[in-house]
Amino acid sequence: MMTYEAAKQLFDGAGLPLTESHFAQFQCYLAELTETNRHMNLTAITEPAEAWEKHFLDCAILLQKVQLPLGATCIDVGTGAGFPGMVLALLRPDLQVTLLDSLQKRIGFLEQTAAKLGLANVRCIHARAEDGAKLPELREQFDMATARAVAAMPVLTEYCLPFVKQGGVFAAMKGPSETAEQAETAAKLLGGEIAEDVAAYFVESEQVPTVCALGVLLNRDQTVDVAGGYLLQLLPGAPDSLIDELEASVAKAGNVSAMMKEGLSPQDIIQRLLGKENVEILETTPIAYKCYCSRERVASTIVSLGAKEMQDIIHEGQDIHVDCQFCDTIYTFTPAEIQELLDHATKRDEKAE
Repeated sequence: MMTYEAAKQLFDGAGLPLTESHFAQFQCYLAELTETNRHMNLTAITEPAEAWEKHFLDCAILLQKVQLPLGATCIDVGTGAGFPGMVLALLRPDLQVTLLDSLQKRIGFLEQTAAKLGLANVRCIHARAEDGAKLPELREQFDMATARAVAAMPVLTEYCLPFVKQGGVFAAMKGPSETAEQAETAAKLLGGEIAEDVAAYFVESEQVPTVCALGVLLNRDQTVDVAGGYLLQLLPGAPDSLIDELEASVAKAGNVSAMMKEGLSPQDIIQRLLGKENVEILETTPIAYKCYCSRERVASTIVSLGAKEMQDIIHEGQDIHVDCQFCDTIYTFTPAEIQELLDHATKRDEKAE
């Protein structure tokens, strides 16, 4: 049994305050977690002392690493049992925290727990990360997106960055097998104009050392002038000296949008980066404009809105129209079709339970 004195000493050791009120809420959280974990796989850590250190303290430390302004908006992607999002909401009631998870049963646990803890600043959304990021109410809406050991850094970056507003932060909480340097280089969000490069350099990642640059340059009427980019990956065993040379070459080459504006072809850009004598073109593939949207994907996104919102749509009795912002395809769903989706989702959730 964890006492307030022991918990306070644990937090004091990390330079974090812990009030008696917070302690009581954490104890209630742990009780809910332990009880629900008997019939739902939420965590392998349920022993009180270990849970306080590896769940509560570990998540709380994020507030030291990221300075969030008063009233900041945060999203926890793939939140699972609510770590770190629920902990942040508990310690900072001013934060507006969204917990996103793909399993409806976990969302139910989170909603129940947030209510018992009195956390009015928490909302829970049932959706996969890749689907949630396409929703206008979630995309580029948050001061901070965070995730805790959900996936490898390159994948986690792809999941989380779409939620971050310009000037916001992506804070990845990774285990001891991944260094801080890996996280910093793989998850840096570059702000500024749309034509600036979005670049990430994955140093010693689970995959291979990679340089990626993307650029879009718009005309005054918001049409696209030039768009494109490059991705360079080193073969296994590449020496550190080659990595250093590549970094210097990329920095010297400058903005990829500017290179495309000059009229450089993909071959020209690669030759500028690597030197003409080092380039041999083995294969080329024509550019294809292709969107992967489908009626099934849109239906999945509608289901992720949740039963209440779907019921509201049905009761309104109007068709809904969903526009793909990439290819401009419009998908129309009638109230009867929404009802079918809701019935199917309800049966699926009942079977999962």
